[in-house]
Amino acid sequence: MLHLSVELTQSELYAQKSNISGIVISKETNKEIKKVKVFLLENDIAIDSAFTDKNGNYNFINLNYRNYNLKFMKKKYLTLVLTGVILNDTNNYFQKIYLNDDISIDETNCIFREKK
Repeated sequence: MLHLSVELTQSELYAQKSNISGIVISKETNKEIKKVKVFLLENDIAIDSAFTDKNGNYNFINLNYRNYNLKFMKKKYLTLVLTGVILNDTNNYFQKIYLNDDISIDETNCIFREKK
C-alpha cells in the first residue's frame, strides 16, 4: 500500500484574495454620489457590479489577484472607465473617483437669433 503525504502552506490552502473599494464624488459639487453603477471588468467583460451607497462608497471583496478595470455610470454624469487596477499580495485597492457632470447641450434652452 502506498501512502502519500502532502503538506500545504496557509497561502496554498486558501486562494489569495484582495478587495477593491472606493468613494465616488461629484467633481463640480465635491459631494458623494449615491446609486452610481460600478462595473468590475476583466478583459472588457463585466464580471460583477455594484451600486454606490448613500455615502458614495462601493466595494468588491474576495477578488483574485489580477488586473481589473472599473466602469462608473450614472445618468447626468459622464461615464468613466478606470483601467489598470492591479491586485496583488501587497494591497487592497482604494480609489477616490471624481465624476464630471454631463454638460450636454440641451437645445430647448438654446436661443437662436436670425441673421440681419
